[in-house]
Amino acid sequence: MAGDIRAWVYTDDEGNRYVRRVAAYLAQQLDSNNNPIIGGSAYTGSPVLPPFPRSIKPRHVTAMAAGHKPRTVTCMTANAPLFTGAETVVTLQTGDGVPYVAERNSAEGERRRKMSPGG
Repeated sequence: MAGDIRAWVYTDDEGNRYVRRVAAYLAQQLDSNNNPIIGGSAYTGSPVLPPFPRSIKPRHVTAMAAGHKPRTVTCMTANAPLFTGAETVVTLQTGDGVPYVAERNSAEGERRRKMSPGG
């Protein structure tokens, strides 16, 4: 993955907002209405938001392309075009930063994890 990381706002299914890191090349992909295909928006620092909790497994899609391992892409809102299926193609990058096009294969909603004490 390329090193350009952005702070992005993730909104959980209960409406709580958190700061999450996302690769810039994902955040910059827009749908035909100029909305990020992963949903959410850039975090400006105000209001102060907490970091994303470990107790939530974020909603995501699995994207697949011939010759590449399946990849998961976190979607920052439940109505993100990539999550809903309104967008079905996403450009990903290899570990060397080489872009390739993958197709949305499936979506999985967010889940609350049961955390053990101290974990």
